Amino acid sequence: MRMRPAARMAGFCAVIAAGWLGVAGMGGTVFAGGPVAKDVPADAKAYMHLDVEALRHTKLYEAYQAAVTEGREPPPRKALEAFTAVAGFDPLTDLDGITMYTTTMHEREGVVLMYGKINRDDIEKRVRLFARHAEAAYGTHTIHTWWDAKNERMVAGTVYSDKCVVAGDSAERVKAAVDWLDKPAAGAAAGGSELAQRFPKGAIFHAAVDPLGALAVRPESRALANAKSLDLTVTDVGGTMMGTLAVEAVDARAALRLTKLIEGIKATAALNVDEATSPMTTKILEALTVQAQGTTVTVSLKHDGRSLLRDLRALREERAAAQNPPPATAKQPGKN
Repeated sequence: MRMRPAARMAGFCAVIAAGWLGVAGMGGTVFAGGPVAKDVPADAKAYMHLDVEALRHTKLYEAYQAAVTEGREPPPRKALEAFTAVAGFDPLTDLDGITMYTTTMHEREGVVLMYGKINRDDIEKRVRLFARHAEAAYGTHTIHTWWDAKNERMVAGTVYSDKCVVAGDSAERVKAAVDWLDKPAAGAAAGGSELAQRFPKGAIFHAAVDPLGALAVRPESRALANAKSLDLTVTDVGGTMMGTLAVEAVDARAALRLTKLIEGIKATAALNVDEATSPMTTKILEALTVQAQGTTVTVSLKHDGRSLLRDLRALREERAAAQNPPPATAKQPGKN
């Protein structure tokens, strides 16, 4: 028996909601406290920043460390270990901040800036072992390219300084990033990206897209035609993780339409969840709040940082069970 579409939507909505909080656990340096806005081009259309230094002072991080010490496998552990094995540094302990941005909004096109304790010799030694590796001088920098087997494409990167590594989907993208870092005042604004300047004080994670119009051309994203920009923020207040999605609509009427749409999706999802078999999904959906004020639609979710990783695992297990239900037991002859 296949899981009904509405039920699949319920689980998906809950995972996305929890993911707002969990993203901070996945993942200046003198850069702690937020992104370096001048390092992000003024024409960036979307960006995200994880303040790893701030993350290390949360109950969520304490819970992750405790789980590792006790021999349990918190959700991001394997991914982090795989990254460390390849890159030669642990993003949770050696990095202080990670910024990603795109100036094109095209799928899989963008740049990653990693700030922290950078060992140039060790990183370049490892990179030279990658498949189809090549390197070329670019000014005072060295641009490395290699084959990304997982995504089946060439990618690029450079150790920009002893505090920053730049990576991107192509050598051209990395060169453009290096040009901006070398001459940050050469762009439209010396202060860099307005999106990165929005980073809220005290946040752990922040992402922003502006304008949203470029995404609205996709059939599955037509609802975005009613919105101008999006901001996603994750904070920690006394051990409670708070995820907030703020969507700026084109006008107040559009904001109300978006609010009703989100509330309808939430209600449909809740109606198609069996609380007995999916208690965590139910709990997260009930905790999700939606409200409109003027032209802004806000969707929020709170969760105890100490139990977030455990609950994310439970949520993942519920979704897996719902998508792969046990086969129905055949009735025995002569029995009702």
